[in-house]
Amino acid sequence: MRSCVCALAVILFLGVPANIVTAAESPAIRMMAGILMSLRHSPSYADREALEKILVDDNATTFPERVVAEALLHVRHIVSPEDKAKLEALITDQSVPASITILATVLVTFTHTVTEADRERLEPLAVDQCVVAVDGDATGDFTRRYL
Repeated sequence: MRSCVCALAVILFLGVPANIVTAAESPAIRMMAGILMSLRHSPSYADREALEKILVDDNATTFPERVVAEALLHVRHIVSPEDKAKLEALITDQSVPASITILATVLVTFTHTVTEADRERLEPLAVDQCVVAVDGDATGDFTRRYL
Protein backbone atom coordinates (compact mmCIF):
# COMPACT_ATOMS: atom_id res chain seq x y z
CA MET A 1 0.00 0.00 0.00
CA ARG A 2 2.86 2.35 0.78
CA SER A 3 4.22 1.92 -2.75
CA CYS A 4 0.78 2.76 -4.17
CA VAL A 5 0.71 6.01 -2.20
CA CYS A 6 4.25 6.84 -3.33
CA ALA A 7 3.35 6.12 -6.96
CA LEU A 8 0.27 8.31 -6.67
CA ALA A 9 2.30 11.16 -5.20
CA VAL A 10 4.84 10.97 -8.03
CA ILE A 11 2.13 10.84 -10.67
CA LEU A 12 0.23 13.76 -9.18
CA PHE A 13 3.45 15.73 -8.79
CA LEU A 14 4.21 15.22 -12.47
CA GLY A 15 0.70 16.31 -13.40
CA VAL A 16 -0.18 13.11 -15.25
CA PRO A 17 -3.81 12.01 -14.85
CA ALA A 18 -3.97 8.58 -13.27
CA ASN A 19 -6.51 6.01 -12.20
CA ILE A 20 -5.54 4.01 -9.10
CA VAL A 21 -7.17 0.67 -8.43
CA THR A 22 -6.28 -1.26 -5.31
CA ALA A 23 -7.00 -4.93 -5.02
CA ALA A 24 -8.16 -4.90 -1.42
CA GLU A 25 -10.75 -7.48 -2.28
CA SER A 26 -11.45 -10.54 -0.17
CA PRO A 27 -9.86 -13.83 -1.17
CA ALA A 28 -13.31 -15.04 -2.27
CA ILE A 29 -13.74 -12.07 -4.64
CA ARG A 30 -10.26 -12.52 -6.10
CA MET A 31 -10.86 -16.25 -6.57
CA MET A 32 -14.27 -15.82 -8.22
CA ALA A 33 -12.96 -13.09 -10.54
CA GLY A 34 -10.08 -15.35 -11.56
CA ILE A 35 -12.41 -18.29 -12.16
CA LEU A 36 -14.79 -16.15 -14.18
CA MET A 37 -11.99 -14.69 -16.32
CA SER A 38 -10.95 -18.18 -17.47
CA LEU A 39 -14.40 -19.81 -17.49
CA ARG A 40 -15.39 -21.70 -20.61
CA HIS A 41 -18.95 -23.08 -20.58
CA SER A 42 -18.87 -24.36 -16.97
CA PRO A 43 -16.52 -24.42 -13.96
CA SER A 44 -13.78 -27.05 -13.88
CA TYR A 45 -13.60 -29.64 -11.11
CA ALA A 46 -10.98 -27.54 -9.26
CA ASP A 47 -13.12 -24.40 -9.70
CA ARG A 48 -16.15 -26.20 -8.30
CA GLU A 49 -14.18 -27.33 -5.24
CA ALA A 50 -13.02 -23.74 -4.62
CA LEU A 51 -16.54 -22.38 -5.03
CA GLU A 52 -17.98 -24.99 -2.67
CA LYS A 53 -15.47 -23.89 -0.01
CA ILE A 54 -16.76 -20.32 -0.37
CA LEU A 55 -20.33 -21.56 0.12
CA VAL A 56 -19.60 -23.40 3.37
CA ASP A 57 -17.32 -20.81 5.00
CA ASP A 58 -19.86 -18.50 6.65
CA ASN A 59 -17.23 -16.80 8.80
CA ALA A 60 -14.88 -15.80 5.97
CA THR A 61 -17.43 -14.87 3.29
CA THR A 62 -20.39 -12.54 3.06
CA PHE A 63 -23.91 -13.40 1.93
CA PRO A 64 -23.47 -11.59 -1.44
CA GLU A 65 -20.20 -13.49 -2.03
CA ARG A 66 -22.00 -16.78 -1.42
CA VAL A 67 -24.81 -15.80 -3.82
CA VAL A 68 -22.26 -15.09 -6.57
CA ALA A 69 -20.32 -18.30 -5.77
CA GLU A 70 -23.49 -20.37 -5.98
CA ALA A 71 -24.48 -18.82 -9.32
CA LEU A 72 -20.97 -19.39 -10.68
CA LEU A 73 -21.06 -22.99 -9.47
CA HIS A 74 -24.30 -23.61 -11.40
CA VAL A 75 -23.16 -22.06 -14.71
CA ARG A 76 -23.69 -24.37 -17.66
CA HIS A 77 -23.07 -22.16 -20.70
CA ILE A 78 -25.30 -19.50 -19.10
CA VAL A 79 -26.53 -18.61 -15.61
CA SER A 80 -29.65 -20.46 -14.46
CA PRO A 81 -32.88 -18.41 -14.33
CA GLU A 82 -33.07 -18.82 -10.53
CA ASP A 83 -29.52 -17.59 -10.05
CA LYS A 84 -30.03 -14.77 -12.55
CA ALA A 85 -32.88 -13.38 -10.44
CA LYS A 86 -30.68 -13.46 -7.31
CA LEU A 87 -27.80 -11.76 -9.16
CA GLU A 88 -30.10 -9.05 -10.51
CA ALA A 89 -31.25 -8.36 -6.94
CA LEU A 90 -27.59 -7.92 -5.91
CA ILE A 91 -26.98 -5.56 -8.85
CA THR A 92 -29.81 -3.25 -7.79
CA ASP A 93 -28.91 -3.35 -4.08
CA GLN A 94 -27.04 -0.11 -3.28
CA SER A 95 -25.48 -1.61 -0.14
CA VAL A 96 -23.59 -4.29 -2.09
CA PRO A 97 -19.89 -3.58 -2.74
CA ALA A 98 -18.89 -2.57 -6.28
CA SER A 99 -16.84 -5.76 -6.70
CA ILE A 100 -19.95 -7.90 -6.13
CA THR A 101 -21.91 -5.75 -8.57
CA ILE A 102 -19.21 -6.26 -11.22
CA LEU A 103 -19.15 -10.04 -10.70
CA ALA A 104 -22.95 -10.26 -10.75
CA THR A 105 -23.24 -8.10 -13.88
CA VAL A 106 -20.68 -10.19 -15.75
CA LEU A 107 -22.45 -13.39 -14.72
CA VAL A 108 -25.90 -12.15 -15.73
CA THR A 109 -24.65 -11.48 -19.27
CA PHE A 110 -22.40 -14.57 -19.44
CA THR A 111 -22.79 -16.75 -22.55
CA HIS A 112 -20.20 -19.55 -22.86
CA THR A 113 -17.31 -17.23 -21.90
CA VAL A 114 -16.67 -13.66 -20.78
CA THR A 115 -16.18 -10.86 -23.28
CA GLU A 116 -12.93 -8.93 -23.53
CA ALA A 117 -14.68 -5.90 -21.98
CA ASP A 118 -15.82 -8.08 -19.05
CA ARG A 119 -12.31 -9.50 -18.68
CA GLU A 120 -10.96 -5.94 -18.32
CA ARG A 121 -13.55 -5.20 -15.62
CA LEU A 122 -12.65 -8.40 -13.75
CA GLU A 123 -8.88 -8.04 -13.95
CA PRO A 124 -8.50 -5.50 -11.10
CA LEU A 125 -10.61 -7.74 -8.85
CA ALA A 126 -8.43 -10.78 -9.50
CA VAL A 127 -5.07 -9.08 -9.04
CA ASP A 128 -3.49 -9.19 -5.59
CA GLN A 129 -1.36 -6.10 -6.16
CA CYS A 130 -1.74 -2.37 -6.59
CA VAL A 131 -2.31 -1.45 -10.23
CA VAL A 132 -1.51 2.03 -11.49
CA ALA A 133 -2.98 2.91 -14.86
CA VAL A 134 -1.55 6.08 -16.38
CA ASP A 135 -3.22 7.73 -19.35
CA GLY A 136 -0.75 7.82 -22.22
CA ASP A 137 -2.42 10.21 -24.63
CA ALA A 138 -5.66 11.94 -25.62
CA THR A 139 -7.04 8.74 -27.22
CA GLY A 140 -7.44 7.14 -23.81
CA ASP A 141 -4.74 4.52 -24.36
CA PHE A 142 -2.96 3.72 -21.14
CA THR A 143 -0.25 1.52 -19.78
CA ARG A 144 -0.53 -0.67 -16.71
CA ARG A 145 2.19 -1.14 -14.18
CA TYR A 146 2.01 -3.56 -11.27
CA LEU A 147 3.76 -2.29 -8.15
